[in-house]
Amino acid sequence: MIEFVVAALIVAPFAIYYVLHGRTLYAAIAIGIILNFLVVVAFGLQQNKNKEKDIGIRQLFNKNTRETVGREHPHLGGDTTILVITLLLPFVMVICVLYELLFERRR
Repeated sequence: MIEFVVAALIVAPFAIYYVLHGRTLYAAIAIGIILNFLVVVAFGLQQNKNKEKDIGIRQLFNKNTRETVGREHPHLGGDTTILVITLLLPFVMVICVLYELLFERRR
């Protein structure tokens, strides 16, 4: 949960900048990323509140555990792919900003 809170805090200044400068598309993307991070945090808080145990990274190498997780969460692979792609968006945003800074000033 902590890493998602930190990631949201890292993206927040970009969102604020884009909102203040009227960059609607970039602002929407940044806010969407922050909300995505906060959803993960909310699920983590709920898991802690319910005292649910996580299986731990080592158990993912256990064949029985993997099969159980696969049965209980059949869409986990696709959801993970979507999450990974959305986590890359902040890096894409940084590249877009750097591109604009470098090439917009030359005009």
